[in-house]
Amino acid sequence: METTTRLRPFHQASWNEPLILEQSTPGERGFDPPATEPEVAAAAGDVLGALPPALRRAAPPALPEIGQPAVLRHFLRLSQETMGQDIDI
Repeated sequence: METTTRLRPFHQASWNEPLILEQSTPGERGFDPPATEPEVAAAAGDVLGALPPALRRAAPPALPEIGQPAVLRHFLRLSQETMGQDIDI
């Protein structure tokens, strides 16, 4: 008795997902960290002052300002554009 395995043809995702920086909305936050506790700040001291000037940033990093649900949807869509081992067919 001969058995054959039928594989489904691969269908690539048909959308063009924009970069996460292109989806950024100024002022939107996914997580707002709490303020540093006074005891922790006192124990750590002046951390930024201990950093050599050559290693300090001239400007803050250009991070995307986007909510957590939008980030999750973005990476889900990116994962669907790849043909990987993590998807059972």
